[in-house]
Amino acid sequence: MRVSGSPSLACHELTDVTYRWGSSNAEPFTTLPSYGEEPPHRDGRNELRVRGVIPELHAIDPAIQLSRPFARSLVIADRTVDGLPALPTVFPLAPNDAGKSGEFVITSNAGGALIAGHACVGSQREMVAGELRHEIVPFGISATLVLAGFLLLAGSFTRRAIREYRMVGLLLLPVGITIMRETTLLAATVVPSAEGWRIASGFASFVWPIGLGLFVREIFGDTRRNVLRVATSALAAFLAVAVVLHITALVPVYATRLPLPLIAVFIAIVSVRVLVAQRHMRTARIFLVGFVALVGLSLPDLLAIFGILLLGFQTAPFGFLAFGVSLVLVIQNRDREKTVALETSRTELSRRIDELETHRREIEGLNEELRYRVEARSRELREAFSDTTTGQFVPVLKTVREGDLVAERYRIVRLLGEGAMGAVHEVQRTSDDKRFALKVMSGEMTQTAAARFAREAETAASVRHENLVTVVDVGLDHSRTPFIVMELINGRSLEHAQSRYGDVPWALSILRDIAAGLAALHKAGIVHRDLKPANILLEPHGVTGERAKIGDFGIARALSGDDDPSGTTAPMGAIGGTDAALDATVPVGGGGAAAAVASAGSLTRTGLQMGTPLYMAPESASGGTNLTFAADVFSFGLIAFEIMNARRPFEPAAIILAMGRQPIAPPTWPAHAAAPDAVLSMLQKTLAVDMNTRPTADDLAALLASTP
Repeated sequence: MRVSGSPSLACHELTDVTYRWGSSNAEPFTTLPSYGEEPPHRDGRNELRVRGVIPELHAIDPAIQLSRPFARSLVIADRTVDGLPALPTVFPLAPNDAGKSGEFVITSNAGGALIAGHACVGSQREMVAGELRHEIVPFGISATLVLAGFLLLAGSFTRRAIREYRMVGLLLLPVGITIMRETTLLAATVVPSAEGWRIASGFASFVWPIGLGLFVREIFGDTRRNVLRVATSALAAFLAVAVVLHITALVPVYATRLPLPLIAVFIAIVSVRVLVAQRHMRTARIFLVGFVALVGLSLPDLLAIFGILLLGFQTAPFGFLAFGVSLVLVIQNRDREKTVALETSRTELSRRIDELETHRREIEGLNEELRYRVEARSRELREAFSDTTTGQFVPVLKTVREGDLVAERYRIVRLLGEGAMGAVHEVQRTSDDKRFALKVMSGEMTQTAAARFAREAETAASVRHENLVTVVDVGLDHSRTPFIVMELINGRSLEHAQSRYGDVPWALSILRDIAAGLAALHKAGIVHRDLKPANILLEPHGVTGERAKIGDFGIARALSGDDDPSGTTAPMGAIGGTDAALDATVPVGGGGAAAAVASAGSLTRTGLQMGTPLYMAPESASGGTNLTFAADVFSFGLIAFEIMNARRPFEPAAIILAMGRQPIAPPTWPAHAAAPDAVLSMLQKTLAVDMNTRPTADDLAALLASTP
């Protein structure tokens, strides 16, 4: 944007200067006191004809240079002279033009002064050299902006680049192109085609608002609505510049004077939005400094459009250079703030981790204390019931309805299942509204059944594992009826998942959980003795999976120190002297949690086996004196065969064959593409008749855990 010309050192003004407003020949020419002052009586007209006598020409390459490019042409003695293509303010003269009258036709739609500064007659070479000196600084700035913008754009696509630099590149590169286009002489050395510069400038006018809008959104967290406004403003600016560039076919001044002020105005609008919203941020203050520098340095060039010349050189490029530097400083400051914030977050995270670890240890201590207390209370209840006559009946809850309170802290929500002598309810703890499953005896209940009920809680509370149903409380209701409170499993039992039987990948995932839970029980010295699908609960886990939990420890027993850990015959009486009597009265049968409770009415019958026949080991046929880990492993193998092959391995059941002294042929385990040979081989061994050849639960858990 040229605000003034660069007159040569030997500059001579036109003499006998006259003027006439408009193109009408009826109006005479009037004397113009000075070319540097606009004549009076304009009356809104935008065409001025100025005549003057060309003084004596002393240069070998004479020319006339105007301070502003409003003149469309120069007519000397009926000869039309055009301005230089790269420097339209300079009109070449012939050596014999001295003393001749020249007439300029000056037009403008800007509304400002049509003539100002000078109409200098001198050396064309000196004029071009002066213009080059005038352009060298803005050209250098524009080249710097173009190079910086290109490098920022190119570098932003590297692996560890900061993406905000891409937005700055999208701003600096087109702004640099716009400034470079205004340095007409030097710009012609880069791209000789004036039309090429017009296209490049129009494209640049569309790109830079996008870069600025993306930068503001990325740095200052602009909302989608504001981003839409930025995009709309960018489109409006592009259309405005396109219209202006079209008009410049008639009025060349707009092509070199409006683009940079338009950019400055747009940046001002966006900057105000940013500063109003986030003026408290340091990055916003840095942005403000660049914005003030841009506006302040662009103001003289903006005023020059309307004929108000404050300086003799172009200042807007310096403003854009300062603004570009401020954007880079904004990014660097933001990165420093992010680094500090990240370090602070790391310190805070480390502190919180330490607190959580301390809290975790406290919770583990509380859980261990709770487990100990539940186990101790269960033992006390069992011993209290066992010390009385086994045939004596104890009080029970006759009816439990929705909304009733049990032990003054568990409110009944709904019935989950029931049998002849017991029920399981979903309850809500009044202290924290957490949901649990409450198991309570009902109907006629002997002291023996009550003692076994308490022992179930004692057994379950003695070990905790993610694949075991957890007991959280045990006690007596106000009516002296014992109850057990367990975690609530929002799922189904394995018995009710028969539609998935035969799905080997699913079966392996379930068996992996069962083996892990069984290994935890055996490690604690506990034999479940009633492992079956009805006692395995499935809860939703992950996105689409299920997790198995072993429950119902009603007839589970703990081995004493004298028991054989290898899985051979183990004696009774591990937990207390009366437990042998308890075991001797447990019947065959049961059907999960509710069925196990319901079977208490038959506890007076003796000499029957422990567990459910379909899932019992053959060695159990000898009666209730065999208490082994291997029996649980055999039950595990029966479950594994059934859910993997959708059929049972023995018909009739193995224990029935053993009781009838019939041979038990090992089942043939079908091959499965989803089951490795090592897994099938070990599962085959779980159904061995010889208990000493069966794998341990630890072996099963380790192998299945390593199986994909």
